[in-house]
Amino acid sequence: MKAVIFAGGLGTRLWPLSRRKSPKQFEKIVGEKSTLQLSAERLLPEFNPEDIFISTGKDYVNIVKEQLPFIPHENIIAEPAKRDVGPAVGLMMGILATRFPEESVIILWSDHLVKHIELFKKTIINAGEIVKKHPDRIVFIGQKPRYPSENLGWIETGAEKIALGGSSFRSFEGFKYRPDQDEAMNYFRSDKYCWNLGYFVTNTKNMYDMFKQYAPMIHEAIEQIVHKKGEAFVEALDTHYPQLPSISFDNAILEQLDTKAAYAVIEDIGWSDVGA
Repeated sequence: MKAVIFAGGLGTRLWPLSRRKSPKQFEKIVGEKSTLQLSAERLLPEFNPEDIFISTGKDYVNIVKEQLPFIPHENIIAEPAKRDVGPAVGLMMGILATRFPEESVIILWSDHLVKHIELFKKTIINAGEIVKKHPDRIVFIGQKPRYPSENLGWIETGAEKIALGGSSFRSFEGFKYRPDQDEAMNYFRSDKYCWNLGYFVTNTKNMYDMFKQYAPMIHEAIEQIVHKKGEAFVEALDTHYPQLPSISFDNAILEQLDTKAAYAVIEDIGWSDVGA
């Protein structure tokens, strides 16, 4: 199983602590390590360093190498231009689908905190087993809500479909974006809803195929990049990636997703988003 941690954001919500030259994921906001370091280290030892990939901007590559010396340099992918999360995910899925088409992968973000690390890892591994058996599915990992947040996205779930390793994988019924006060309270009181963390487990090829289906312009450009190696890869990345549209991953893929193609699991992993 592979893991991709996205670490290219500017962290504007935490200005002036987070600045363009050193966004929040590289700062020691809690404790003596950055949230990027915490995000990568909490995957160990269940994930080998060579199975962890970092997506970041070209201006931050040296910071990533300094903070995560155990990650192979070739696993740090530098976007030559900022094009929002849609193209960033597409690029990483293209790279992994080309190299590891049968693998499951967990998508993570570098500016989050997780308190209950063992439960977090167990949930990832269980979700990976689901995807291994059902490679055409996505598994969304949600946080059991601690309060009726109006600032976070929510996931609506349905009946349990699969029980595995102590985790209950439910039907996925859809996303609920930033509800008003009354809606948030209703979600909080119901056991059908959870906070949407943006964490999901999928098969690399399945996700890349979704870009071909739902975002063909992105897929076509990435195809010009991911089959190259060495300097040819870098040249193709510098040429084609900046031409991609700036579009969120939600707009590019998730809003078009068939709900029957996904499961969701709700756990109390002690998650929080520093910026929120």
